[in-house]
Amino acid sequence: VEAMTPLAGLIAAAAQRRTESRGAHFREDYPEPDDREWLRNIRVRRDGDDTVFDAVPVAPDMAAVA
Repeated sequence: VEAMTPLAGLIAAAAQRRTESRGAHFREDYPEPDDREWLRNIRVRRDGDDTVFDAVPVAPDMAAVA
C-alpha cells in the first residue's frame, strides 16, 4: 500500500503529459486521438533524485493494434 500513492501520482503526471484522448484515457480539452504525436508510450524513470518522463515510439507490431 505504501507504494500505491507515489505510483498513482506518477500515473497521473504521465497522463497529464498526453495531449489526446485514447481508450479509457479521456480528456475534455483534447477529445480526439492524435496518432501523429502520441502513438507512443510514456516511460517514467529515475535519474538520481529526479523523475524523468520520456515518450518512446510504440513498437511497430503494437502500432497495428492501436
